[in-house]
Amino acid sequence: MADAASIGSSVEGEKIDLETRKFYPYPMRKCRRTNKWQHPFSLAIFGSAEINQSYSDPSTQAHLTTSMLEVGDRIHGTAVSGWASKTLKEPTITKVTHTHSASTLSIKGGCFAKVDAPPREHSESAEIQKRHPPITPIENPKLLPNPEKHVK
Repeated sequence: MADAASIGSSVEGEKIDLETRKFYPYPMRKCRRTNKWQHPFSLAIFGSAEINQSYSDPSTQAHLTTSMLEVGDRIHGTAVSGWASKTLKEPTITKVTHTHSASTLSIKGGCFAKVDAPPREHSESAEIQKRHPPITPIENPKLLPNPEKHVK
């Protein structure tokens, strides 16, 4: 059971459980690669997708070689998008905390979900920060206030 939050992390399976604060279904579209119909969705504000049932034959059913495929594998992020092979049902709205509710939904029939934007705590983590050099602000000298000009 792996848990990922990096941009591009993805899960695929026969059945995936979704949880989010905002669920957006989109009109179905035809996949260019497989020529099959897909029902796209996106999860906003905080979304997570967990594999509930894996593919019976991942070597022929998986779409990306980098996707996590085991039962219990999970992704989460500020924005998550994906698709399902079968029609999406209405999500169930449940109270998660005293002030927030969440939409939960189980999708089946071949599903895919990926992280579009990681959670803020992941982006600000020490591990991510040490991989990227600090950004030094560049100041335009023409835009800086000139102390001699303002003194009367």
